[in-house]
Amino acid sequence: MRRSDLVERVFTLKGKPFSFKKREMFRLIYDKPQRSSVYMMGRQMGKSTTLANEILIDALLIPWSNTLFVTPREKQTRTFSTDKLMPVIKYSPVFKALMMDSDSVSNVFDKSFANNSKCFLRYAYLSADSIRGISAHKVILDEVQDIIWDNVGIIDEVLSGSEPELRRRSYAGTPKTFNNTLNKLYQKSTKHEFIIKCQHCNKWNILGIENVGRTGVVCKKCSGILGPPFHGEWVATNSDPAAQRLFGVRLPQLLSPNVDWEEMLDKYNTYPTYQFHNEVLALPFDVGANPLSELDLRNACTQESNILPPTGAQVPGILALGVDWGHGEDSMGAAKGFLPTGYTVATMGRLQSNGTYKIIWMKKYVGRESDPRKQVHEVAKLAKIHKVNIIGVDHGAGFYHNAELKDMVGDVPMIEFNASGNVKEKMKWDPEVDDSKITFHRTRCMSEFIHEIKGQKVLFPKWDEFKPFCDDFTTVYIDFSRTGTMYYDHVLPDDSFHASMIGKMAAIFYANFMRGG
Repeated sequence: MRRSDLVERVFTLKGKPFSFKKREMFRLIYDKPQRSSVYMMGRQMGKSTTLANEILIDALLIPWSNTLFVTPREKQTRTFSTDKLMPVIKYSPVFKALMMDSDSVSNVFDKSFANNSKCFLRYAYLSADSIRGISAHKVILDEVQDIIWDNVGIIDEVLSGSEPELRRRSYAGTPKTFNNTLNKLYQKSTKHEFIIKCQHCNKWNILGIENVGRTGVVCKKCSGILGPPFHGEWVATNSDPAAQRLFGVRLPQLLSPNVDWEEMLDKYNTYPTYQFHNEVLALPFDVGANPLSELDLRNACTQESNILPPTGAQVPGILALGVDWGHGEDSMGAAKGFLPTGYTVATMGRLQSNGTYKIIWMKKYVGRESDPRKQVHEVAKLAKIHKVNIIGVDHGAGFYHNAELKDMVGDVPMIEFNASGNVKEKMKWDPEVDDSKITFHRTRCMSEFIHEIKGQKVLFPKWDEFKPFCDDFTTVYIDFSRTGTMYYDHVLPDDSFHASMIGKMAAIFYANFMRGG
């Protein structure tokens, strides 16, 4: 029996038996052979219903399995749990009889079933801290376009303890820019498109803005009506062998059997171009910008080499070590090939009396140096040999590295920097709660650091030796959430940017709170 047939027999939707009637094309989503998927959908195309069914069918078929469901915001996770997941459980008699008993748990964030399968529902926007400590066989990220690219890889690590044959991943959302998390994943997938054959001229159509006609979905060649019903088939448009491990599908609103064409034309005429492409056509559209150019970085380079300072040298200023932890080639993401990964980068810089932060040494740990144990030992050694005033480290990906490093460096002050979008202050330090941790406003601090690079208040080694780190800065781009909130994301790894920024923030913290203490 196909999984899609089982879904019809077991589940209900709004109190009625679930049916693929008029939505036969959706069967492939359930019946695909791949264990990992990315769903790029227009608004109101059944994404949440699909994910709820996917969670529960896996719970039914795989006893003792754990699924982690994540959205960017707490409210989104609550809404999914109460409005999408709970009604399927409550009003599906077959599922309820098979899977619910007196020991089952059914609250907003945690659910367990009679066969000991479980579902954890969490949220992660700028930080993945709420995910720590969870082990799962499957990860589902909804509205992934609003989840920071780095956090996708961090969340994926919850699968590391499960059996390889049981590991599953699903990523879903509505696209935004070409550089956005969802589109980056989709581009590494099979990129399945429902291609429709025109019954008038035999032209095969991949639906886009050219198919929006005055009275319905039209052929881009002859303008004849294509449907509904649509005569088509699924075709994988990405033939790259590596892409076949990740099933990808695009479902625009034009394929909906319930589309009201007057409403569709109203959207076409009133929506901004990017919104129509994103929410109706399920296509990315670029509105962002990269704030740092190669010229900005060249102008911020000195004539000095990228080398460690002489030991014992007495140079005025505050010497700081900044570290952004990554996983490099050792990560699960690197092994899978379609998930983001970053590299550990260490920087050493000096905050000068005029406020300029001069980075004198940078290193990216690649290849055999991706071993985190070697990285921690080398950072600790550098801190002691060069007698740095303070070490600033990334809290996000360095949860375990930091504890080990802190033991190794002894009396050298070390501060963990935790990125957030919810703090009012630019940097929040509460020594009564934790004197070794600072929570900082990610967007505000990044904006300030970018401005300082452009104004040459942050300086780098000479261009020829800094050039290998350049892409880590120019990859940063501006994006916007659905509510219009600006944030920064990146396409390529941006570890050098963050290691440099963390070093500078650590030096400023030392100047303000620790010097002379």
